[in-house]
Amino acid sequence: MDIITKAIIDTLNTLNENDISDNYDSLKFALKKKFGDNSDILYAIEGLERKPFSPGRQVTLQEEIETAEANEEQEIIQLAKDLLENLQKQPEKSSLPVLASNLTAKSTIKTKIKQVNFSRLWLTISLIITAIGGHFLIPEISLHVDKKLIRKCETREYCAGRIEALEKLVQAQKSLKSYDFERANLESVNLSRASLENANLRRASLESANLEQASLYNANLEQANLNSANLNRVDFNNSNLNGADINGADINGAYLNNSNLNGAILSRVKNLTFSQIKSACNWDKAYYKVNWNQENSQWVVDQIANQKFIEKIDQDQASAPQKKADCDRWERISQTQKQI
Repeated sequence: MDIITKAIIDTLNTLNENDISDNYDSLKFALKKKFGDNSDILYAIEGLERKPFSPGRQVTLQEEIETAEANEEQEIIQLAKDLLENLQKQPEKSSLPVLASNLTAKSTIKTKIKQVNFSRLWLTISLIITAIGGHFLIPEISLHVDKKLIRKCETREYCAGRIEALEKLVQAQKSLKSYDFERANLESVNLSRASLENANLRRASLESANLEQASLYNANLEQANLNSANLNRVDFNNSNLNGADINGADINGAYLNNSNLNGAILSRVKNLTFSQIKSACNWDKAYYKVNWNQENSQWVVDQIANQKFIEKIDQDQASAPQKKADCDRWERISQTQKQI
């Protein structure tokens, strides 16, 4: 383990004496000055401060230190050394020399008694604050940090801690409206009942994710991977599912009104009705009969079987929607793309 990571971890696992705190703040300030407030190192430190005994967060910090090559900065290394030296001195400061005078010993005992009483009083006050205000304040601070992490992860395919942060925000019923998750790897994430209106999930991987009762109204899911996802009662109204892979997903009760199914893979989809299909736009340009080509890692459409299935849907009069889908938006987009 590098000296910077060790200094930070050892400090967070030690009682916060004033001189230790000053050294720690100096080290943290130097890292912030060198790498910026929004650097991965600072986010890793903040995460570790919330859970100082978490092995995963300790490893994450070490990885960020190594990635940023912070252990090559001599000024920062020296601050870490100073911090470790102060930590090593702490046990000696809490004891008196063997030949200390009785007066000094008695004074020290009285001082310690006062410190204990003060500590008990402070503990009581802290518990009361936690019960009254901290119960609400601390979770909100934590959620604010989670939001910052998710914003920082935008445009990244992989981002440590993003899925955990997302699930916490959804559990707290916080909106993810208009967030950008393009190309994000969110496989197996639990976003049940999430509010994702207008979100950008273009080319995002949501394979095996739980999106039950989530709102994806007007969301961009172009070429997204929803393979084997739980899409029960999801609101896909007005959403763009152009080229999305929905193979093997469970779409029971999902709403597809005015959504764009152009090029969408709808093979082996569970609980998908003709009525749902016809409520969408470009459903006759979706692919219902496909096979996976292992060698080329792509879907291959069975054109004959696919066309027959589309004709079967079209001929089913009972599934005709009461109100025709409004597809002008997708037609305009299609025309614009052709001109480009």
